[in-house]
Parts: sequence; C-alpha cells; structure tokens
Amino acid sequence: MTFDELSLDPRILEAVKGAGYTTPTPIQEQGIP
Repeated sequence: MTFDELSLDPRILEAVKGAGYTTPTPIQEQGIP
C-alpha cells in the first residue's frame, strides 16, 4: 500500500512525500481510516 492509496488530503500527501516517505508503516496503514 502507498500513501496515495490512503485518500489523504493533498497537502498532507505532499508533506509526507516531501519528507521522503513512500509507504506507510504497518501501524500507519491500520491507523489511517
């Protein structure tokens, strides 16, 4: 799963990508609705 698949707000997605993250950790996958 990628952050793109989590339906995050575009501003959050941009910040996550800017920080260098490409995939969420298992706990993030479970914690983000």
